[in-house]
Formats: sequence, C-alpha cells, structure tokens
Amino acid sequence: MKNTFKSLLLLGLFLTATPFWAQVNENITQEVSPKQDLTDLALIYYSIDFTPEQRALIGNQPIELIFKVAEDGAPTLHKINGVTDDGIQSLLEETTQTLPNFNPKMVNGKAESAVFFLNLQYPSYEFTSSAAAFITNTQFHQLKTSDFESITLDNTGGDLLIGFVANQFIGNPSRYNGIGPGIKMDYTFNDSKNFLYGINMSIYGNKNKMDYPIHTNVPQMNNRAVLMIGLSFGKWFDKFNIQADLNYAAQSITEKQYEKDPNWVQFKGFSPGVSMHYPILIGKQKPTLYYGLPAVVSHYVNFHGGMRYLALSQKQASGLMFELGLSYRMRVRNIESYVIKSKL
Repeated sequence: MKNTFKSLLLLGLFLTATPFWAQVNENITQEVSPKQDLTDLALIYYSIDFTPEQRALIGNQPIELIFKVAEDGAPTLHKINGVTDDGIQSLLEETTQTLPNFNPKMVNGKAESAVFFLNLQYPSYEFTSSAAAFITNTQFHQLKTSDFESITLDNTGGDLLIGFVANQFIGNPSRYNGIGPGIKMDYTFNDSKNFLYGINMSIYGNKNKMDYPIHTNVPQMNNRAVLMIGLSFGKWFDKFNIQADLNYAAQSITEKQYEKDPNWVQFKGFSPGVSMHYPILIGKQKPTLYYGLPAVVSHYVNFHGGMRYLALSQKQASGLMFELGLSYRMRVRNIESYVIKSKL
C-alpha cells in the first residue's frame, strides 16, 4: 500500500512539472554569444602568427569581424572590415574555423540564426613612408639603425659627390698640357629602376708644357684651367655605377685682365664622357627624413675613373682625356618600409 502511494505521488509530481518546465523553456530568450569569455575569443585572433609585412598593414588599424551564427551555434566569418590583404583575410578565416560553437540566439525557446560582431585592433610595429605621421620628426631623427628590426630601402633618392680628381690628356693635347689636379662635384637623382640623372661640374688645372701655336701678344698661363659643366645620366649596378656626361667645356689659355678683355683667350666646346664609380661605405647609416619621408643617409669614400673627349675650338687642344678621382659621396635612399623594435 505504501509503495503504491509513493508511485502515485511521483507520477502526480511529474505530470504537474512537465507543463511548468515546458512553459519555462518556451520563455527562454537570449542573444548570441561566444561560449568562452569575449577576451578569450579576441586572444585567439591576437595569437595569429602574422608576418612582419602583414603586421605593418594591420598595425593600429581598426578591424571588424562580422559572424553569421547558425541555429546550432556554428560561426561563419561573413565579412571582414578594415583589411583588404588576401593573406590576412585567409588567416582570419582559418582561425574562425577552429572556434567552438557559440551560444545561439534564442527567441521563446527556439534557436535562430544571428549576427555577431567582434572589433579588434592590433598594435603597430611598422611604419611606412605613407604612414610617417605615426612618429614625429624629432623622434625619427633620434633613432639609430640598431633601433630597427628591419629596413627595406627604395631605390629612389639622391647622391651628392664632392672630391679631388686628376686628369691626363692623351694624344695631341698631351704635348701642350701636363697632368692636372682638380675638383669635382656631382648631384644625381635615382629613380625606382636605379637609373640616375643629374648635373656635374669639374675644374682642372693643367700645367703648361708648351704654348699653343696661336697668335696672341698676351703670355699663356703656366697653369691652364679646364672647366666642364653639364648633365649626367647612368645606372647603378649593385655596388657600382656607370655614368655618362655631356658637358660644356672650356680651357683658359691667357689670364683675363678685366671684364670683356679683348685679349683673353679661351677655347670653348663640348665634352662627352663616361666614368665608373665605386663607393665604399664608411661609418654607420643614419635614419632621417628626406623631403618629409623616412630615408637613410649613408657616407662613402668614392673611387672613380673615366675617359672624356674634348672637342674644343682649337684643334691642338681637342682630344681624349683620362681622369681618376677620390671623393666623398653622400647617399640618401628613401625607406619603403621599416620595423621598429618593440622595446621602443
């Protein structure tokens, strides 16, 4: 009798509770959410092993991930805002496939598909020339090359060369002119394909070995000044360049006593030439800003040798000239991208 009574009591409780729990379940309403903490979800994406180049693209860049979460809680990365790089998008999509199911959206106890948003912002490790605003001019000038994890140089930039040169005429002009010391200055610009364009100027002082056979009552100078000024063009080949010059040329034969001196003798003409330059780095490279863009300044000892032809107004002064030079070269190369060490 006791057992029968207990059985009837349990049956009554079950029949009473079933509608109650069914009613509670029907009233369940919840928004979609990850099963782990939101911070833990973000850490999964922050742990992606991006390359330095990829981190440069997403550094300090707001990124929005839009998920479509199915009725069973399975997340699908529907859209990525703030990133256009295919490689980065692929890594984000692959990471999403490893996520556990979310808690699905519930409306009156029924699961529904829903949209979930996750906002990320990765720290900045790299600055590029188009993003120089991330660091002030003063801060950049204070950096050393040892403060960078890596630097990728662009080919564009400028070169300034100043130095000493010595020339020796060959053939007919060598009868009248000895070896001459001189100075040389070049300023050239490099384009992205390593072609160079610029201007050059050289001044030589050649010893008078023998007077030119010209009609003049003014004595010819013991040291004849040769001036060349003109345009340069050429190309860099890794560690050296080949440079061609097309110059206006003049050689002063007698001393100029005053402006518009009618007795002043000067041979004029033009001079094409070609030379090869080989610079050797001295000291350390230094980051700088070149016309407002990140760049690296380098200092070199420059060796060069060249051959020129002087086509002057006097036949005896026209001919080949060989030259050797030792100069200081300053090179500025624009930075395409760089990575600053995280400790900074």
